[in-house]
Amino acid sequence: YLVNLLNPQMIVIGGGTVEGSPQLIESVRASASKHTLNHESVKIVPSALGDQGALVGAVLSAMDLSVRSYRVVATGERVVLD
Repeated sequence: YLVNLLNPQMIVIGGGTVEGSPQLIESVRASASKHTLNHESVKIVPSALGDQGALVGAVLSAMDLSVRSYRVVATGERVVLD
């Protein structure tokens, strides 16, 4: 339903489950072709980061927040954090 609502160009599936079971991607693609309106335009791919995806996202988020915090301390600038 979210694919029909949001109409993404790509769906990336990650984690150890995908690495250990390549048929999972094929299963998701088959389900998407049955239940989505425009399944030809949506690419469903495994994540290139594997198990490290959540860790990389957390580090990038922490880096972004630290840069914002540093800017506030160094310049006295007021920044509204999301």
